Amino acid sequence: MARKAAPVTGDLVPLFATRELWGLVLFNALEDEEAGVSALRSFGKVASRAAAAQYLTATWRFPGGWKWRATISAGVHHVLIGPDRKEYAVGRDDPHPVLPILRWQELAQMDRANGDPALVLMLALATQAQTKPEAAAATARYVEALNATCKLGRAAPKIAGLLVEQSTTWMADKRLGWVSTSANSARNPTGHFGKLYAKSKMPQALRAFFAALDD
Repeated sequence: MARKAAPVTGDLVPLFATRELWGLVLFNALEDEEAGVSALRSFGKVASRAAAAQYLTATWRFPGGWKWRATISAGVHHVLIGPDRKEYAVGRDDPHPVLPILRWQELAQMDRANGDPALVLMLALATQAQTKPEAAAATARYVEALNATCKLGRAAPKIAGLLVEQSTTWMADKRLGWVSTSANSARNPTGHFGKLYAKSKMPQALRAFFAALDD
């Protein structure tokens, strides 16, 4: 059973539920600029107005004193914050992306623990599904979240289709937990951005975080 949604906190947080913000997120995430502009128009707002939203921050609280912070500037930067207030830069979605950050199963677990649709959408572009059933579940949840925040109606499935990415780049490691084989993921211990991953405290922090969500 899903827990009661925890409130979102941060600077200018109401914008996280607006069409301008999601247009900006999609615009920065899509490699095809024309498609990005089309996505912006589908949200019914003008690109220049969306681009004015800079350095917005939201923090979501989770069981066990854990927090997840998302900051949007040129893209979206994600930080996991432990009960001891230590911060772990888990990835970013910007012109120099450090992705993926999560498996769909992990985001679904966070969703069950928090329930805020804005969290689901903010992490959608940093998450990869591993199987077709997972991708279908992700699409369905994104449609629900889009309509809860932006009320896109019949446009929601098309937008959700842009958000879902399927991959088989996750593997279980006995020591590090789930690791990505994507060259740009911070959770790839041999990748460009994750060379220090195995030596850092991030693997243990992620394991502790997801364990706390099950308590």
